[in-house]
Parts: sequence; C-alpha cells; structure tokens
Amino acid sequence: MKTLYLDCTHGARKDALVSYLFAMLPREEQLSFASRFSRLGLGGISLDEVMQPEPHHEHHHDHHALDEVRATIAGLAVADAVKASALGVYDLLAEAEAKAHGVSIADVHFHEVGNAHAIASIVAYCLLMDELAPEEVVATPITTGFGFVDCAHGRLPIPAPATANVLAGLPTRQGEQEGELTTPTGAAMVRAFADRFEER
Repeated sequence: MKTLYLDCTHGARKDALVSYLFAMLPREEQLSFASRFSRLGLGGISLDEVMQPEPHHEHHHDHHALDEVRATIAGLAVADAVKASALGVYDLLAEAEAKAHGVSIADVHFHEVGNAHAIASIVAYCLLMDELAPEEVVATPITTGFGFVDCAHGRLPIPAPATANVLAGLPTRQGEQEGELTTPTGAAMVRAFADRFEER
C-alpha cells in the first residue's frame, strides 16, 4: 500500500504542507507541476508564492462569501476530483467558522482563509495529493503552539476558535514553541485527507 505520512509535529500551515508534498515529486515532475499550476489563473499567484508564508497584514477588510470561493474553485481547469477535494477543505472551514461565530454556514464570510493566496494554497495541496495518489494518508498528532494571535477578529488565544473546531476529536499537542503553529486552513487541509492519525 502506498502510504503518505504527514508529519505535523511542528504544526500544520498551508505553505509548509504544500512544500512538503511538492518536495516528494521527482525534479522533472516538479517543473511540470509548477508550470501547470501557473496557468490556472489563480490571481496570478505562483507556486513559489504559495510555498512562502503569507505576509501578515494587521487589517483585513476583505470578506469572501463561501459561494464566492466555491464559484472560483468550480471555474478552475482542474479535474473534478481536485475541485471536490478543495471544496471539502472549505466545507470544513465553513463549519468551523460558523460554529465559532454562532451563525449558519450560509452566513459565513471568510477573511484570511478566503483570499486568493489561501485558495491557491488549498488547490495546490489538492492537486499534489491527486498527483501523488496515496492509497492511505497517516498523520501525526497536530502541534498547535500556544499564546495569542492577532487576526481579523482581534486578539485570539492559540489555537484560535476556528482552528480548535477543525481539530475537534483529533489528537493534538500544545508543543513547546509559542506562536500559531497550526492555522484553520492548515488544520482543514490535514483533516480533509488524513485516513487515520497516530495516537499521542
């Protein structure tokens, strides 16, 4: 059985997860993949940008409705299975955000997780999973970090409520490093594909 092992002992962030999977491709396939990704028209965002931590902005005024994100993904020139996977990640995020804010999924509006960089990261991750085609995905317990993080909703404890909601029921650990090691997007990317998790 072809098993993919996701090492989340240092957390789960979208840039790190994409980089981790991309590094598993042979060199010639990496070049081909990066070229194909650049032609998808994801806001002009390249694979190199996806694999870099997103610049932190103190003020997030953009709101992205779930239907808007779904329409963007549905319009991409990728396989239906990849679209379904990306939409599955966003369904997890929408459920987590709805619970965190006490609203219905239909009323969820994304901030950071709905921007072009996040969509490009999730699509890249789903494309790489499709390319690698593992028969089973096994993940370690997810390290969250600790402390506080400043985001669109103000100063929140780590893990942020949406992250905690995505991680509910999964094996996690705080770890010894202060800071947000796992984001809502990273948590949803891992959860959407992991067939099973190692115990603590």
